[in-house]
Amino acid sequence: MDVPNLDATPVVPKTGDEPLHESGRLLGQHLRDFWAWAYSDLLGNAMRGVLAEYLVGTALGCVHGRTRLEWDAWDLRTVDGIRLEIKSAAYLQSWRQSAYSRIGFDIRPTTAWYAETNTYSSDRRRQADVYVFCLFAHRGQGDRRPARRRPVAVLRDEHPPARRDGRRAEADITRGAVAAGAPGPSGFGELRGAVEAVSAGPRVTPGQDPQ
Repeated sequence: MDVPNLDATPVVPKTGDEPLHESGRLLGQHLRDFWAWAYSDLLGNAMRGVLAEYLVGTALGCVHGRTRLEWDAWDLRTVDGIRLEIKSAAYLQSWRQSAYSRIGFDIRPTTAWYAETNTYSSDRRRQADVYVFCLFAHRGQGDRRPARRRPVAVLRDEHPPARRDGRRAEADITRGAVAAGAPGPSGFGELRGAVEAVSAGPRVTPGQDPQ
């Protein structure tokens, strides 16, 4: 019995012009129509986070000609090998609110899954070299456009993953803690320099456990 090829399926970047069809019969819709239907809510938590990854990756020059790799151990990797985790928060959500959302960023340690090898790390830790915290800071009801320029703070992972008393590892970092530890907010044009300034230390080869 022949064993089927079960390697990962390569993803080719799409343009949006690809027609939808059924066995060659055109349905009158294109891929961009699906995108507009499924992903127009850029203020929701899921898509706002993906948009933040894209904006950061664009600023760092590491997304052009590539596609997003979901569930990998880290969100982005620069051409210099810096592993990045992108976190996004906002005061406003797409649903009705009774108050502004609390600003915090999830930094809990994880068990990494390496997409290239379909293997898991042997322990829980923070996987990235640098964390980039993106805040959609707008608070007005009249203009909710997450695609606008957003202030960004950059921080090297220096927060201990576990407390000395043996209690559960810190899972959340507040905006104030980010501001205290980061070199300062960076706009789109300053982000590359900010990431390079705070990055240091060993790199991890995909498919290998961090040491």
